[in-house]
Amino acid sequence: MKTGTMYMLTGMLAMLAALAMAAPAAAWPTGYDYDGHSLLTNESGTLKGFVYIDEGNHSGLAAPPYVVGYTSIPTGTVRWAHLYTGVWGGTENHTGWANITVTNSSGTYDMGPARLNKSDMDASTCCSGNGKWLICKDVTDYLDRSTLAATVTTSGTIDGRVYGIVLVAAIENTSGHKMAYWINVGNVNLRYDAGYGELNNALTLINGTAYSSDEAKVYAMQYVGTANQPDYLYFNAPSAADSPRNLSNIAWNISKYTQYQLDDDDVADCSEGSYFDLDVFTTAHDGTPLKEIVNLVGNNELVFWRGHDDDNNGEIDASWTGTSYEGEAYVSPIMAALVLDNISRVYDFSNKTPDCNLSAYYNTSFDGTLNDIDLVNTSFTSSAIETDDNVYYTTTASSDRYAAQRFTFEIDEDDNIQDLNVTWIGKGRDSTNGATLYLWNDRTNTYDQVDTEVSTSEITLNYATDSPANYIDNKVVNVLVVQNGVTRTIPPPGTTSTLQTDYVRLEVVPHVA
Repeated sequence: MKTGTMYMLTGMLAMLAALAMAAPAAAWPTGYDYDGHSLLTNESGTLKGFVYIDEGNHSGLAAPPYVVGYTSIPTGTVRWAHLYTGVWGGTENHTGWANITVTNSSGTYDMGPARLNKSDMDASTCCSGNGKWLICKDVTDYLDRSTLAATVTTSGTIDGRVYGIVLVAAIENTSGHKMAYWINVGNVNLRYDAGYGELNNALTLINGTAYSSDEAKVYAMQYVGTANQPDYLYFNAPSAADSPRNLSNIAWNISKYTQYQLDDDDVADCSEGSYFDLDVFTTAHDGTPLKEIVNLVGNNELVFWRGHDDDNNGEIDASWTGTSYEGEAYVSPIMAALVLDNISRVYDFSNKTPDCNLSAYYNTSFDGTLNDIDLVNTSFTSSAIETDDNVYYTTTASSDRYAAQRFTFEIDEDDNIQDLNVTWIGKGRDSTNGATLYLWNDRTNTYDQVDTEVSTSEITLNYATDSPANYIDNKVVNVLVVQNGVTRTIPPPGTTSTLQTDYVRLEVVPHVA
């Protein structure tokens, strides 16, 4: 039985850190392989500014000279900028050249020819299948205006038509947002079995711990796909036997995983003869915001599927000239990008927290001493404090003492922090209702009072600071919450100091350029 398989890169990828201007700056899929090259992270980082990904005013397979204009490019300092150009060779054995020039307001500049020859590969190129070429050119030095144009001409025995030219750039600007980004690039030849065996899926890992954000965007660029031939794209689908994350299961349960499915069942819906598709997604197929399914404790991932085995015959049926399809005959994932807008890192006691040590403690006989960091030192674990859901963890104080709870957050960041924001939600009751929030000050060796409220209802205590160094001791932040009054037994019936925590969290805003 034929099954879907994940394409694994057959050779070690070179880190091209010191190549000429024509070569990309980071991991790049070099050489020719019929199956193609996995999508690996070519650029990643954080910045204050903008991430620009655009196909310009012209895309789709067409003969050269192929001219594309880009407008509304954000102003600022260009950290890096790449042009990704796709060229159709006709067959993998044809050879030729592609010449790329860029024009800005100060002139036209030659990016140098790219040699398209599978036996003598140019460092800026890679190729898959029957001659699907991808070329990367570094245009960082030429993106100094708000507009840019790119022109491609080709020569030789290759077909020479161009799929498209996509401009991707990271631009620093103080008026922009704090962003995190990962740009994965490859060239995978997903296909039906036309004599070379079928290749049904491609998984791309977005490596590194992500951030909480106001919005998450996923970009997907594919060549060769055709409208009305089904194909699928999933973001962070869970591992399960019936999941699309199970790369050996070509008949996964589609209806069960719509929360992770991007778009519908025809992502690479290229118009007739276009064979180019660039999409951007902010929500899943069922409307779930992608920021809610970003993995904050490990790698994120995308799975491209060329189709689905609807009739359970062991194949994803397709043909180049047929009319009945379970999937694309051919489709080539070229780029996958994750961009997070207005980033921060949120630490709480849920399983979405980055993989650091978080601890919770209580004390039923706290006397109010604020110059000892760990007087509240009886540890506890409780799912009640994981989410803001009106479920509480309760501490009740003994006579003449305060109910108190302490929370310690070990954080990933150290010096690279701009802001800290602490939030506690809960209730405090006795003769003096409410609660008070403290942070341990490592410079003065005492707890600083940062917020307080008197209320019989649930309250939110919050503190934000743009000078966080005093409150971080060897990557640890200590948060203390104390009920506002003590337990009284006289006169009867007395009052009881009770502290109830619903939810507590620490938000860290990184400093970025």
